[in-house]
Amino acid sequence: MLSEVFVAVLGTTPQVLTECLYYYYSEHYGEKRYFDQIVVITTAAGNKALIEGIISKFRIHDLESELGIPKGTIPFTHADVHQIHDEKGVPLVDIRSTEDNQIATEQIFSIIKSITDDANTRLTATVAGGRKTMSTTMALAYQIFARQQDELIHIITHDSKFGAPEWYFPDDPKDRTQQLDVSKVSILKVGRYLKRNLIGNPDELMAEIQDGLKGLVPLTSVVVGKRTLIVNDLDIRLTPRIAAIMRFLLKRRLVSKCPNKCTGCLECCVDRNALIDAARRELIDELETISGSYSGHYLRYKENRIAADHYTINNRLDEDISRQRSTISKSAIPFQNKELLKINKVFSDPANPKNYLTGILIDKGILTIKA
Repeated sequence: MLSEVFVAVLGTTPQVLTECLYYYYSEHYGEKRYFDQIVVITTAAGNKALIEGIISKFRIHDLESELGIPKGTIPFTHADVHQIHDEKGVPLVDIRSTEDNQIATEQIFSIIKSITDDANTRLTATVAGGRKTMSTTMALAYQIFARQQDELIHIITHDSKFGAPEWYFPDDPKDRTQQLDVSKVSILKVGRYLKRNLIGNPDELMAEIQDGLKGLVPLTSVVVGKRTLIVNDLDIRLTPRIAAIMRFLLKRRLVSKCPNKCTGCLECCVDRNALIDAARRELIDELETISGSYSGHYLRYKENRIAADHYTINNRLDEDISRQRSTISKSAIPFQNKELLKINKVFSDPANPKNYLTGILIDKGILTIKA
């Protein structure tokens, strides 16, 4: 059985809390739900309104009496109130600046994550109270952390009761002017379905999730130019050395007779000795295409590669491959597609890890190489 948790962001209208609790604890609406924990997130100003309007006047006890349930059934006290506070622990009076909103975001995210990390809970959260920035942040935290069983709601009262200072819950739910309307807010719960670590600074977390969502877009086009790699519509600059080895490996992939999505073979990849030989011929030709026959960079590259011994060439190739992999890793390419574009080792004999091929295992059907 799931433990029921209710969370509300509140401003200076504390009635939102008692209205929501009435809705769930009442028999009238057919949504009866008893909560094991109630959490209120607010500011110093909201806390003052909560104390004056509900806590000091024992409104929760009045609510229990109105509902005909035993005193103490609704587990809410001032200890369940979280005031948004600065780094020194001083509660914020209001959420007005970008800095205030950043502080609130971090704390709201932390609270929602801690609740939803427990698989044995069901979270019911409301966006009805507080500044719009607080309710928006609550909805965003819910979108990232919520599970299938969780619900996000909005509660609306009749216009005649909205903001009425002494009206906290119905005494006659059949009275049209005391009707509570609750809508379940439809929202995509994306965070926990992207197989990412939901930790860290909210801005960094959202950027990572955004990257994950981009990665769900299929890789449909890869165009290799002289110093550019265009992945779908994303343009990535390459150094001449990285471009040379990529062009060589991708040309081999493109002209091979193996299937478009081959997982690596001698047709579309090269063994180490063939790659070392290519470093003295084909890679030099590719750099000439990229930089020009009279470029100082090309002439130095050509001279060094031709003069280098087997050991030096081997090390230079390892450097080129490492730099290519680092360039792809640091690029804005969605993470699901990065491995497809990195130079990889293909182990044809698992028992002999020194016997491997080198290649880029991209689908040939989406690959174009410009002269």
